[in-house]
Amino acid sequence: ARLKWDFLDPVRYSSIKRSVSLLQSQELLLSILCRSQVLEAQMVYAKLVENQNLINTYSSIYKKNRFELEAILGQFNGGIISLGDVAQQQTLLLNQLNELLALVALQIELASELAVLIGMSPGSSALPSQQQIHSEQWPLTLDETIQEGLRLREEIQLALSDSKAADLQAQTMLNKYLPVFSLSVNGYGNYSDGLFGADIADSSSQDRGFTQATDLSIGLGLTWTPFDGGSYLASSNAFKDQAKADLLAANFQRERVGRQI
Repeated sequence: ARLKWDFLDPVRYSSIKRSVSLLQSQELLLSILCRSQVLEAQMVYAKLVENQNLINTYSSIYKKNRFELEAILGQFNGGIISLGDVAQQQTLLLNQLNELLALVALQIELASELAVLIGMSPGSSALPSQQQIHSEQWPLTLDETIQEGLRLREEIQLALSDSKAADLQAQTMLNKYLPVFSLSVNGYGNYSDGLFGADIADSSSQDRGFTQATDLSIGLGLTWTPFDGGSYLASSNAFKDQAKADLLAANFQRERVGRQI
C-alpha cells in the first residue's frame, strides 16, 4: 500500500479561496435574479392598479356619454337638432368604447403576466385587491440612500467577487512555478501458512509452518516545474486583466446606482 500527502502545495490555498469567491458570485447572481423577479412583479402590479383606475374612469365617462346620446336622440326625434349632431355624439361614444376595450385587453394581459411572475398555475390571472398604492415617506436622506444602495446592491458585490476570483486564479497560475513537498508512506506485508519440505501424502503436523514478511518506508518528495515556456505566466496575466475589467464593471455599477437613485 502507498499513501501520499502533499503537505505543502502553494496552488491549493489560492484554489480553495478562488472556489469560495466563485460560490459567493453564484449566490449573488441568484440574489440578483430573485430581486429582478420581485421588482418586475411590483412594476406589473403598479401598472395593473393604474390601468384599473383608467378603466373605472373611462367606464364612468362612457356611461355618461351614453345617457347624453339618448338625450340627443330624443332631441333629434323632436326636430330640435340635426343628424350631424347625433353622428358626432355617436362617433365620440364609439372612440371611447374602443379605448375602454383596449384598456380591458391590456388588463387581461397584465393580469396573466403577473400570475406567471408570482408562480401561479398556467392560465391563471392575478388582479389587484386595491385601487390605490399606498406609500410612506422615505426615512433616509439622499446621501444616506445612495450609500445604502452602494452597500447593498448585488451587482457591485458580484463584480468585486468576480474580480477577486480572477485575481486568485492569476496567483494560482504563478504558484504552479513553486515546488510541491509531499510525504509518502509505502508499506508491504506478506503472510504464508502451509507445508514446507514434505509431501502432502506423508506430511504431519510437524511439517506445517508459516512465514511472515513486512516492510515500511517513509519518504519526503519534491515536485517542481521551474519553467514551462511561459504558459502559466501568460495565463496569469490574462486573469489579472480580467480582474481589472471586473473592477471597472464594479465602478460602472456604482455610478449606475447613483444615477438610478
